[in-house]
Amino acid sequence: MLCRRDTKERAGPLLFVALFTEKEGSSVSLDTFLARRMQGPQLGQAPTKGRIEGLELVGEYWLQSPDPKVLVIFTAESDAPILELSAEWEQDFDVTVVPASKVEDLM
Repeated sequence: MLCRRDTKERAGPLLFVALFTEKEGSSVSLDTFLARRMQGPQLGQAPTKGRIEGLELVGEYWLQSPDPKVLVIFTAESDAPILELSAEWEQDFDVTVVPASKVEDLM
């Protein structure tokens, strides 16, 4: 998958944003999320070292809303790590992953 702007193409890892929305009837506290997050899935860089191969964490945010509840920004070169990330959290969250671009890269 390549992201395009006019005729420019990017090679290498692409930027994505994952939006985690709590499933109906689910209520995940910050403590529960953090405890599970430290056990797995572990992605990107320290402190967790990156258990999901091929996914590099850029940022991870706990939001003060249920929709979305968590926002994860990462790079990936294929869809395999994206599918693994979604599968790891599917019990508690609906995960929507969308390609993203830094505004400065679009100028």
